[in-house]
Amino acid sequence: MAKSYRKGWNDGRDSGRYIAFPASVLDSNTFHSLNYSARSLLIDIASQFKGQNNGKLVACESFLMPRKWKSKTTIHSALKELLESGLLIMTRRGARPNKASWFGVAWYPLGSRVIESELDFNGSSFERERHLWKARERDSQIKSRPPVNGLQRVG
Repeated sequence: MAKSYRKGWNDGRDSGRYIAFPASVLDSNTFHSLNYSARSLLIDIASQFKGQNNGKLVACESFLMPRKWKSKTTIHSALKELLESGLLIMTRRGARPNKASWFGVAWYPLGSRVIESELDFNGSSFERERHLWKARERDSQIKSRPPVNGLQRVG
């Protein structure tokens, strides 16, 4: 009788959750232009993703301090850089004393368990926002191509 599992690359893999970063994100100029703090923060924020909660990811100190983030300035500058890049989208602005800002990563749609009335904008706005980094990526590739002088006749 055949075994019920397939031998392959993940036979010795650790169990538990994992973070799926699409190659289109990792290979993009947008991702490569981020500094190391912003890349690390993106990984820490994306590690909260559980399949249905995109749009409710946090970057608050109570989550980041146990992960060895020490400087509030570094966190805020990395967060600003991620928001400007379009790879991270703010879905709800936090307020004192205990309302955390929520974020979503741009490569996943808004989670089905996220209630739109709790967000600062609706799901269709999130869908528009999440594709902006790709449009900027295409625009930067078009601008970086050398000009074409046309075909020249040989002979």
